[in-house]
This record gives sequence, C-alpha cells and structure tokens, in this order.
Amino acid sequence: MAAPLSEKFEEFCLEFEQSPDASLAEIASRLGLSVKTVQRYREKYEQILKGEFFQIDDFSGRAIRFLLWLSRCRFPVSTERARSFFRTEFEASDKTFDRFLHRLGQEGLIRETAEGWQLGEKILPRLNFSFAELESMIRFIQGYEAKGPLGPELNAVLAKLRLSMVNLSPRLLERAAKRQARLVIKGPLCRQNGTAFRVMEQLTALVAQDQMVTFTYRCPQEPASRWTVLPCYVVYNLALDRWYLAAVNQTDGGAGFFRLDRMANLTAGGRPPAGLDPAKCERLTYALGAEDGPLCEVKIRFRNDFNVLDKVRRDASLRPTAQVQEEPDGSLLFTDTVSGLGEISRWVRQFGASAEVLAPVELRERIIAGARRKLARYAAESQGGAQDNG
Repeated sequence: MAAPLSEKFEEFCLEFEQSPDASLAEIASRLGLSVKTVQRYREKYEQILKGEFFQIDDFSGRAIRFLLWLSRCRFPVSTERARSFFRTEFEASDKTFDRFLHRLGQEGLIRETAEGWQLGEKILPRLNFSFAELESMIRFIQGYEAKGPLGPELNAVLAKLRLSMVNLSPRLLERAAKRQARLVIKGPLCRQNGTAFRVMEQLTALVAQDQMVTFTYRCPQEPASRWTVLPCYVVYNLALDRWYLAAVNQTDGGAGFFRLDRMANLTAGGRPPAGLDPAKCERLTYALGAEDGPLCEVKIRFRNDFNVLDKVRRDASLRPTAQVQEEPDGSLLFTDTVSGLGEISRWVRQFGASAEVLAPVELRERIIAGARRKLARYAAESQGGAQDNG
C-alpha cells in the first residue's frame, strides 16, 4: 500500500537533510518518486524554512489566498473574473479551477448568487466558528510556535482568532483562560514517535488533574534519577528532532528540560506548592537543545571543508537568536546566544575541522580538548596496528 502524501514529504525531508549534496534525480530514485514530484517537495521544503506558509501550493494554501482575494473584492465576482485570478495566481488549468471552486462551495466557504461569487455563510460573520473550533485553532497555531518563530502571516491569523472571541461571554472567556493555562501541549501531538506520544498523553492527563509529575529519567552512561516537577510546556526542537518537557524542579525551583523519550514511569506528584515560577522555563529560547545554563555569546567560523555551509545556514534558520554573516573568503561567521555550553559543543563537533570556535574561550578549549583526545585515540590505534603487523 502506498504511503500517504504527508509521509512521502517527510521521507523526502529526511533524505534531503541527510544528503544535501545529492541531486534531485538521486533522491527521486531512492524514494521511488518522479523528479517532478521531488522538485515540488524541494520548493515546499524551502518555503517552510522561509516561513512562507501561505505560499505552499496545495489546496489549503490556494484556498487561503483565494479567499483573501475574494474578501478584498467589494462586490460579488463573476466566474470568469475568479477564473482569471486563479489561472494567473496558480498557473492552473480550467479543469483544476472548476474542481477547486466546487470544493470551496461544498465546504460552505463560498456561495454563488445572482450577482456572482462571494464568501459563504460559514465564513461570515466571525467565520461562524464555534467556541471549541476557535480554541482548537489557537492551540494548533501555538503548537507550531513552539517549533519555531511564527511568520508574520500566522501571527496576524492568531491575533484575529483571539479577536474573534471578544464577543463571547465573560464566563466562557474565563473558562478558556483557565483551560489554556492548564494545557501543557498547545498544538498537535507527536504521533511519529510512540514513546513521546504516550508521555504527552500522560502529561496532559496529570496536568488536567492539577498535579505535578514524578518520573524516572534515564541518560546514557548515567544512573537513572527520579524527578518531581511542575510541567510548563512541551516544545519541539526542529534542529535536533527532539521533543522536550520544560518544567520547574520541585527540589530547588530551577528550570529543567527533559527529553520525552528518556522519561518513564510517570505518576502524580501532588499539588504544586507555592513559589515555583514557570517563567524560568522561558530560557529555552536560548537553549540549543534543552540545557539550562548561564547565557553565553558564541562566535564560530565555518569553512566549507566538507560542504557544510548549507547545513549551517539551515540550522541557523531554526534559531531565533542566531545570525550568519558571509565573509570575503567564503566562510560563514555564526553568532548566537546560548544557554550553557554542553549542547552547542556537541553541535559544533559534528562539523569537524570545518568549524573554528572564536568565542567564548571555554567553548574553544572544550572543542580543542575533544580534538586532542580523538587524535590520541587514532595515534594509539595506529601504533597498536603497526605492532600487530610487525
């Protein structure tokens, strides 16, 4: 059975990120897709990275742009005028336009009158969304906000959705505020990772009961530890493809960030005591992965020894605080503010000799020490091999 289109696109993203220098023909051959399809996926991938969410050329993207255009028309428009806009905007055929118009009509988004086409009753007034639908859309968009900065269009949509709720009763608004405050996962659940999905469901249930969470946390080469925390929110780090729980530790009141796939045996931890400050978790803005340490300004020069510059640009685009400047010699100067040096040091090491840490000194020394250990291991293995051959 063929994989759904969304899964095919995810497979393309994974293949493209693992082999950024491969040609589109090579990627198409590996995935069993046509070169034309891979080209379309590449364009969609780049649009998502740039934040051009409404420019994605699928039905939803086209519908949003068409409805925005229709809303700006002061009077109903004729079929020919709508067709002209559609063909110019999307470079599509008349047959595609007819199917598109029929589907919008079926979903109640547009309607045809004697004067022409206009927005449907479902979209006016206040888009005719129910309270639950408005709340769900806000939560969904906020979920993407956890994955990275929202583009200006989505920020505007989020503001309009909130304004749409202004006319609701104070009782409903108060209930929504309380419910929103209790939500740990404000967007779609992670269904690709079974462990993360189960932990999300358990977290949601415990927080709904106004409980802290006690769990076992396992790290490689370290003994398992037991934690009781006040969960604040779940966040996705696109650069590392990891889900984290941001929480306040009951023991010392400090912020902690825990990988969901390392959490086990979740149980209720009791009612939250006074004095735990969820605002401490806001430092995750500066965490490359999920590290809560002192803020440091880092400066790294990347040379293209191993064709790494595209990856540096991609990773930097996922960081709201990162800046990349191209130098006259073709290298890239990367600057950022990070929380702690553990995660950034692991990120730098993957680039090998292409990366040179300029600041801070502590990070530079850490990378140098790691390189020396690696060189010593290679030297020892080479000597051992020479003795064996002798």
